[in-house]
Amino acid sequence: MSDELVLAYANNLVATGTGKPSVETVSPKLADVGTLADETAAAFSAEGVAAATLLTTRTARVQKAEQLRNVVTLYAQAMDSKYDGNVAMLQAIGLEIRNPALPVGPLPAPANVRSVAGPVEGSVTVRWNYVRGRYLYEAECAPSPAGPWMPCYQSAGLQTTCVDLTPGTEYWFRVRAVGKAGASPWSDLTRRRAS
Repeated sequence: MSDELVLAYANNLVATGTGKPSVETVSPKLADVGTLADETAAAFSAEGVAAATLLTTRTARVQKAEQLRNVVTLYAQAMDSKYDGNVAMLQAIGLEIRNPALPVGPLPAPANVRSVAGPVEGSVTVRWNYVRGRYLYEAECAPSPAGPWMPCYQSAGLQTTCVDLTPGTEYWFRVRAVGKAGASPWSDLTRRRAS
């Protein structure tokens, strides 16, 4: 007999037996059956309240965990963009790297290399697109497309400002990516007059 059926059965016994002199002399007493039936009914009620509370708190926990999961993902994406996928920098701030980008073959040349006037006199800022799997970038500048080429940058960022250039003079710039398999080809050239 299930808990629900035994409670219903006990309540029926109490209802039909109460006030009958013949049940007064038996043990356990009908009053004891009634008391335990009331306590069992109270336990059922408490369980129902607890189950409803559990459902409410579980739903709230699931919703909060989903919000947290989303914000952690957005944070990780923002930091990945900020550090241009630099594994060491991402790991240094506690982000796990699931599938580090380690290409097997050579890297492509950086694309969309462009230059704008620099922020100070005698400078030019050069920017380029991210190359997956690179360790760093190298940039060079020259007074003509034929050279001579001079190094002006070696790091992991996606831009550099070349300084100490002659104001008003036109310069050419090129960039390459360096990864596990070595350096990529040089990018297309971009040119700009130093500010």
